[in-house]
Amino acid sequence: MPQPLRIAVAGALGRMGRQMAEAVQADPRLELVACFHRPGSTGEGLVERDEALALAVVVIDFTTPSASAELAKACAARNGPALVVGSTGFDAAELETIADAAKKIAVVRSGSYSLGLNMLTGLVGERQERWAETTATLRSWKRITASRLMRRRARR
Repeated sequence: MPQPLRIAVAGALGRMGRQMAEAVQADPRLELVACFHRPGSTGEGLVERDEALALAVVVIDFTTPSASAELAKACAARNGPALVVGSTGFDAAELETIADAAKKIAVVRSGSYSLGLNMLTGLVGERQERWAETTATLRSWKRITASRLMRRRARR
């Protein structure tokens, strides 16, 4: 049996954050490794964001649009973990920040979280080794594509 997928929940003190934490704990294929909320928040089982990012393979985010954008930027800066965003109400700049992060990490963002949850459930069914294979393939593809673009530009 593969190792459980390590999940952190952002916005853990909110209604949806609490529900996500409970759902993760109820699924034997998942392991809740961290919960975090706003900086400076205290509560049983809460950790700081950077600690959560170091522990998790996937972060489920139910915060605010600005916090989600900052979280996406932080995840991308570390080259992971992957991010599932359930927040809504983004402005154009926040969406651009998340899109930029998606160039480096896996991001699922959905205005209707039931779709995002279904996608996450499908991903969990895959073996965890597949994450590493996919990441390696995407990085190779990015290097090849960048190299081809550079050669084309050099020919012009």
